[in-house]
Amino acid sequence: MKKTITQKRAELLKEWILARHGNNEAYYDCTLYTGVPDGDTMETVIEDLQEGWYDEEIDEMLAMYEWARKRYEADGYYFHGKVFYDSGVFLRVAGYKLPDRIKKNGNYNELKKVEG
Repeated sequence: MKKTITQKRAELLKEWILARHGNNEAYYDCTLYTGVPDGDTMETVIEDLQEGWYDEEIDEMLAMYEWARKRYEADGYYFHGKVFYDSGVFLRVAGYKLPDRIKKNGNYNELKKVEG
């Protein structure tokens, strides 16, 4: 089943969060070439996704994040002094309740406040 652009936006947000918390710096660093710019916050990334900022290159961006995750996920995800080796557990412990879709007029204010 082909994913919609709203589903791809949500997937990109998840991949960015995972890369940002990767326990190996190379995980995040290798995504900077085609990924979300360094220094962006949760708030700016969500706003950019809602505005469709990444829509044209979203498939390439997702491919890069997925490649990086496959290469570095064995190193785990770092949060508050602990390393989690399961992305689902990490996201739960870190307090991320990610949407399945990111729409242009959605309300993601609660998610914007989560800065793991």
